[in-house]
Amino acid sequence: MYILGIDTIFRLTGAALVKEDNSVFYNEIIELDLSNVEADYFINNHINNILALVKKIPDNIWKDIKVIAVVNEPGAFHSLPIGVTAARVLGAVRNIPVIGVNHIIGHIYSNWINRNEKEFTLPAIVLNISGAHNVIHRMNSHADISTLYNMAYTSERDVFPGITNLFEWICSALSIELPRAGSGGAVLSSMALNGSVREFPEFRKIKWTLNQECVQITNTWRVINYIKRRYKKQLLDKQFQLDFAASFSHYLYGMFAREVAGIALDNGAKEIHLVGGIAANPILRSKMETAALDSGLKFKAPLEESFCLDNAAMAAIAGAYKYKYAREKGEDIVVKPDEWFYRYYFRKMFQ
Repeated sequence: MYILGIDTIFRLTGAALVKEDNSVFYNEIIELDLSNVEADYFINNHINNILALVKKIPDNIWKDIKVIAVVNEPGAFHSLPIGVTAARVLGAVRNIPVIGVNHIIGHIYSNWINRNEKEFTLPAIVLNISGAHNVIHRMNSHADISTLYNMAYTSERDVFPGITNLFEWICSALSIELPRAGSGGAVLSSMALNGSVREFPEFRKIKWTLNQECVQITNTWRVINYIKRRYKKQLLDKQFQLDFAASFSHYLYGMFAREVAGIALDNGAKEIHLVGGIAANPILRSKMETAALDSGLKFKAPLEESFCLDNAAMAAIAGAYKYKYAREKGEDIVVKPDEWFYRYYFRKMFQ
C-alpha cells in the first residue's frame, strides 16, 4: 500500500509516493522562480507541475494508494489551493480518501522518511528550524504533537517568522552578494565550513530568552550592527569573512543545542529531533547530536539532506499517521494560507 503526498506551499510543487513502512517509492519537487511573484505565474506553473508529477505515477499503482495527503496550511494563497484542488479531484476520481496536512508538522515527519517506527522512542523534543519557521515541539505520540515555543529574532522588519532574514542581513553586513533571495543560510553555511573559529566577545551578548510561549533570540541585530562598525576594514578581507561565518555559526548553534537539550530534560524526553531546512547544516547537526548524547538522549535528524528541505514525502508520512491516529471528522479540507504571504504579495506587487 502507498500514500500519495502533494505539497504546493509556495515556491515548489512536490509529489511523492511512500510505502506504509515509510520507505520512499517516488519523491520529486519542481522549484518555481521566486523573482516572479505574480499570482498567475504561481497558479499556472503549479497546475502544470502537478499534472507532470502525477503522470509519472504508474497506472497499476493507483489501486494500491491508501490515502492522499495534501498540505493545506500554512502557505501562499496563490499556491496552496492548487495542491488541495488537485488532491480532491484525484481523490474523487480514484475513490481515495484525502486528508489535509500542516506543512510545519510535516517537517517533523522528515525524520520518519526511510525509518521504521521501531527506531523511535517517544516522547521527543523537536527543533523544527527553517528559513520560514522556527518552532520547538513536544511529540508524545502521533496523536499528541504540541508547540512548546515559537522562536523569534529581534527585528522590526515584516519578515518570515524564521531565521532567513537574520542570515540575509548578516550577508548584507558582510557585503556578500547572494545568488537568489533566501540563499543566505546556504551561503553562510558554506563559508563557515571554510573558516576558523575565533573569539568574538560581542557574541556573548546574544541571548536565548524564554518568554511565555516564545523563545526570543535577543540582541542579534544590535551585535551585528556593532561588529559591522568595529570591524569595518577587516570585513573586507575574505578570510575574515569566512572566520566570522564559522564563529557566528558555532556560537549560535551551540546555544541552540544547549538550550534545546535543557528543554528536553525538563520535559522528560527520550529523544531530541532536528528537522527543517537548517537541519542540513553540519555545524548545527553536530552541536545538537553532541548535546543530546551528553544529556543521555537519542538524537535523530533526516537521513538525507533533501529530506530536510521542503518535500512531499514528509507530507505523505504525516498524512498517513494523521489518517491512522488523529483523523478529523468531515470531508472538508480548509485552505489556510499564512497572512505573511498576503502582506508580502501586495507589498511586492503594488510598491
